[in-house]
Amino acid sequence: MTLEKRYLVEISDIISVQYECGNCGAAVLVPIDRIDSERIAGIAVNMCPYCQTPSGFQIGVEETKVFLHFNQMLRQIAKVMSGRNLKIRLEVKAPE
Repeated sequence: MTLEKRYLVEISDIISVQYECGNCGAAVLVPIDRIDSERIAGIAVNMCPYCQTPSGFQIGVEETKVFLHFNQMLRQIAKVMSGRNLKIRLEVKAPE
């Protein structure tokens, strides 16, 4: 017998996004409806306020633009999908 366990997250289930420093673990949780480019850009390009480690993102670089665009799309897709018959679910890695 083969068993498969899958973890799916529906877009409407995403209520906030956590941004965490990979060095010290300090984190900020931003509600999905409060995501805006200015706030997320500040989180992305500034050093961690606790350990002063840079995030690795720089102002004006294509990677930063992609990161900011993804965050804006997270906010917008939740609104766009509301009331639709089509569901979008993201599969997440199962705990081992």
